[in-house]
Amino acid sequence: MRMSSWPAGISVSDFWVSLLSLTRPNMMNTPSVSSEETYESRFFADVMLGTLARWLRILGYDTSYKNSIDDDELVRSCIREGRIALTRDRRLAKRREFEQCLLIQGNTLSEQLTEVLDFTKDSISRELILSRCLECNAPIERIQKESVKGDVPLYVYRTQDSFSQCLNCGRIYWAGTHRERILKRLKRLVTGLDLSES
Repeated sequence: MRMSSWPAGISVSDFWVSLLSLTRPNMMNTPSVSSEETYESRFFADVMLGTLARWLRILGYDTSYKNSIDDDELVRSCIREGRIALTRDRRLAKRREFEQCLLIQGNTLSEQLTEVLDFTKDSISRELILSRCLECNAPIERIQKESVKGDVPLYVYRTQDSFSQCLNCGRIYWAGTHRERILKRLKRLVTGLDLSES
């Protein structure tokens, strides 16, 4: 069993998102109950915006990020994949090849998230929060609890009922109390963000 590079979970600011990294060859055949809802906007964050990229994934946005990529490759990827470039580099933002590029000017995570959400005009969906893998950006889908028996710690299996799995890297996520902490932190980060139940 291959564990994540983070001990016991992924560190996201001041809380933990529980996960276990597994090799599951048959995961594509696992029954799931995922939502088909997605955001229209898709992003590629440059090397200076790793924290913003992770939080956009938390919100459910399809957000590519590489911690080592040159400007030309980023431009080509955005054009090829139809992504909006997010950058703090003014010179990169002026590249004419981009179909869309947002120059991020805020210094804090709160300011940066607000800039992106103001740009997209999206209404954030509670259903899409934590719907993507924080490691590789692929969608995660709900799976049957029985399918992870023996693959997650016994205590987790006994105390958790909801499990999801990344369709790409195979990481398994479970709920716990982190979801409500994320919602509370998002409300602090983005002024006026409405996350009430529909």
